[in-house]
Amino acid sequence: MDLEQDYLIYAIEVSLTFLAVTATYLIDISRPSTFLALIPATALFGYTAYVSRERFRPQAAISMLALVLIPVGGIVAIGAVAITLVNFLTSIFASGDSFKDYYGSTSLPLLFTGLVLGGLLFSVAMANPSVADTIQKDAADFTGEQAEEIMNRSNMLESRKGSQAELVNRTTDTSFTLVKNSVISEMGRNSTLNTEQYRNLEEAFDNAEKTLNRTLKEQATRNIDQRNIDISSRISDLISNTLKGKAFILLVPLITFGVYSIHPLIGIFAGIWASLFALVNVRISGQTDSKELNSDLDL
Repeated sequence: MDLEQDYLIYAIEVSLTFLAVTATYLIDISRPSTFLALIPATALFGYTAYVSRERFRPQAAISMLALVLIPVGGIVAIGAVAITLVNFLTSIFASGDSFKDYYGSTSLPLLFTGLVLGGLLFSVAMANPSVADTIQKDAADFTGEQAEEIMNRSNMLESRKGSQAELVNRTTDTSFTLVKNSVISEMGRNSTLNTEQYRNLEEAFDNAEKTLNRTLKEQATRNIDQRNIDISSRISDLISNTLKGKAFILLVPLITFGVYSIHPLIGIFAGIWASLFALVNVRISGQTDSKELNSDLDL
């Protein structure tokens, strides 16, 4: 029975591992919703935490087979390394059969995995300057784009556009009213304009006011949009300059804590999956025991 259980664990570990790693292909860092592709990985971690609740399970090491997907490159290669390492370490640190135990089983594995990924990336970048330049540029561009997106979502620019447009309208209305009244009053005293000519003069002022209002509003909008581009560019330049030379080592703690920061989400899903696996196992065991008991009674 133990041998059959071991084979079953091997089979489930391999299946969940390859499902988790291949699902990372769907992840797009610029689209947070695509991180739902990590759900299969949490199922793997949850299962490993469940089967390792009493002792370390060497079967977790079979997840290293997923490393054959590293040549695919990109996010899949990173996912293969990260998922394999987290899963193996989860089997080491897992202890207990409560939801809290399952939740905490991925804490240290994520921390160590982030440290390893950061260290590997730093080593590769230092050995290959072109890789360092690519990472530096991608990190700077990504940070700048995210900063711009945050500003757009917060409606800061739209609010400023509205406020500035209102200010422009009030200023031009006041100025034009003063100028129009002054000119018409002065011409009324020093000329012999008839009623139609006065009406034409007022219409000319009104049309000029509308045209100027529209022109100033468009210019103000362009200025705010350009300022937004400048902010994004400045943030990108700041990140790029920060990661130059030996300061590139800052990438290690950034990646480490970046990976660890997703622990609450990973831990909760892993705990849910582990609890589900425990429930299924209890029901299967109960049905098996019932069948064995009925079989004994028949004998």
